[in-house]
Amino acid sequence: MYKAAAEVQGWLLKSSCAQANDCDTPDSTSPKSLKRTFNMVTPPLSASRGTSPNKKRKVDSPVDGGAPSPHLPRSIADAEPDSTPRSNQSAIITKFSLNHATLARAQSPGSTRISGSASIPDTTPSTDRQTKKPQGRSRGPSPVKNIVGLQRLDKPVQFGSLDDNAEDGQLPEDARDLFVSIWETVNFQRGIYPEEIEDDIRRLNRKISRTNHPSTTPARLARAEFQHVRHIEALARQCLALRRSEASWNSIVHSPLLDLALWKHSKSVMFENATSAKILPAFIPALVTGEAIEGKMVDFVMSPRLGIDAGAASHTLQVSGIAAAAQTLATQPSAGSCNFGVNQTDYPPLLRAPTAVTIETKVGGASSEEGRLQLGIWTAAWHIRMTALGLGGGKEGPSLPTLPLILTHDHEWSLYFAADRGPKIEILGPMQIGMTDTIQGIYRLLAVLRRLAEWIETEFRNWVVSAFVEDYTSQH
Repeated sequence: MYKAAAEVQGWLLKSSCAQANDCDTPDSTSPKSLKRTFNMVTPPLSASRGTSPNKKRKVDSPVDGGAPSPHLPRSIADAEPDSTPRSNQSAIITKFSLNHATLARAQSPGSTRISGSASIPDTTPSTDRQTKKPQGRSRGPSPVKNIVGLQRLDKPVQFGSLDDNAEDGQLPEDARDLFVSIWETVNFQRGIYPEEIEDDIRRLNRKISRTNHPSTTPARLARAEFQHVRHIEALARQCLALRRSEASWNSIVHSPLLDLALWKHSKSVMFENATSAKILPAFIPALVTGEAIEGKMVDFVMSPRLGIDAGAASHTLQVSGIAAAAQTLATQPSAGSCNFGVNQTDYPPLLRAPTAVTIETKVGGASSEEGRLQLGIWTAAWHIRMTALGLGGGKEGPSLPTLPLILTHDHEWSLYFAADRGPKIEILGPMQIGMTDTIQGIYRLLAVLRRLAEWIETEFRNWVVSAFVEDYTSQH
């Protein structure tokens, strides 16, 4: 029994030794050798990181030792297959998580295509891209930087000085009476003060005596107007001292001044803030080379008020004349929305208000040259508009009426006359018509503005009525 147990123990020892000798000559079919042939599998993430998103399988990575995909950026293609990218991680995020700005450029010619529908922006420096301009692109409006450049317009605009005796032939006949009356007002100060308080204004200058005045309506109105004048003077001085903007001057000084000047003519004459009245593209003047120039806006426009308690002639103009204007341009599609207006702009308040007097304001360091340039371009555009209406203004057509233009710079107000000379427009001036820093200067300015209002009520209105109504009658 003991012998048999000893034999069994010896057999077991011998078997163990044989197995130990087999380890020195590995067999490719043994489980142990197969186990050593494979790399260890990366253990799963710990429980503490279980909430992290799984890594996505890399797309277009080398397969079976092949070359990197030519569609991938170098920073992505050079990454090792078995390594976890760190410095290049942003490149992979760019491929699959593009922001909105990149997606917007995905289909642009300047982007580099990669696999899928996404794209990576062109890495060309911005300075290089800006210098590569597409061929055949039309140029923008040609800049005219000063009034000399206006002489290169298709119908040139030329500025000239205004003589003291301009009524002797320098000005067209339709403007001579207006010039004479304004010149006498400015130089002789005739009728600039209200008759009821004129003596007190001349004697006291800065204040009006509250005694020795008849208690009549004209006298009360004259004293009330004087208080408004003093208030405007104070505000104008304050605007200059505080260096307020042009918009502030327009709202604080210029608008109240125009309102005060025209209150007696409010039923027949209007003024409108025109800082939003853009010139329509169809009426922007062009150079002789055919290039359009940059359109300019002005600050105020004075016009006849049509169809509001202004008499039978105005009613005829509103019903017949404006209808004729709309009918005339209804066949001009190039004019667009301007077919139903009488000016070179489609600004609603000016659609039915023919421009009579144009006002441009400048303050502070702004150049008066820029103001004259704006007046010149606006006037040239008005001539083009009237030509489109068939009312003259062309190089060989009937002459248009001479229009007064006003340029203000700080306190100073100056008057110009824009005359139609057939092949060109001649703007003559300036004539100083008033100042806003003195009582006398404001009263003089009010007198000139009221004389212009009378001209709008009579000569200019008569021209508008005859131009539109006669044209309308000839067509029916």
